[in-house]
Order: sequence, then structure tokens, then C-alpha cells
Amino acid sequence: MVKALERVPLEVVGLSLSQGRGSLLPAGREIDQSSVTGPDLAVWFEFSTLYPALTHALGPDVVIDLRGSDGPATIRSADDGDFTSLAMPCRAPTDIGS
Repeated sequence: MVKALERVPLEVVGLSLSQGRGSLLPAGREIDQSSVTGPDLAVWFEFSTLYPALTHALGPDVVIDLRGSDGPATIRSADDGDFTSLAMPCRAPTDIGS
């Protein structure tokens, strides 16, 4: 996911969670090996908020707990759950939609 984010040169990026898979918006680039549970959802984050939270998680696997499109996301390592960060979503860009 970190590598996919690095290839999306945008200030605001979205996560689309649908049918058990995750992808980055607006590029539609699927997040490799993602596993999604819960209802379909699109959540937008400022790159400067999401990227550091993901890169500081320990290990190659990360768990992102979402509370909807307007609640804070909890980001933690799947290997070492002791390190936790929060990332607050933002509004979807008006020229892209949600």
C-alpha cells in the first residue's frame, strides 16, 4: 500500500473498500493482498496524514480500522499491535467525487 501511495502524486487520496477488496482513489489501483470486511465505503485522507501513519507501522502488514468516512482511522501493525496511530479523514475532492 505504501508503494502504491508513492505512485499517486496527489495531496488527497482515497481508499475504496468494496466487495472484500481495497483500492486507491482516484487511480483505482488495487491494493495488493488487501482483505476488507464490513460495508462498502470510500474514505479520503490527506497524503500528509495517511502516508506517515502507514510508514511508521512496524512490519509489512498493516491493519486499518475505519469508523466511517468522517471518523478517525486507527492504523496499526498487524505484527506488533503496540504501535498505533490515528489518521483523520478529509472531504472528498470536489473534482473527483467519492
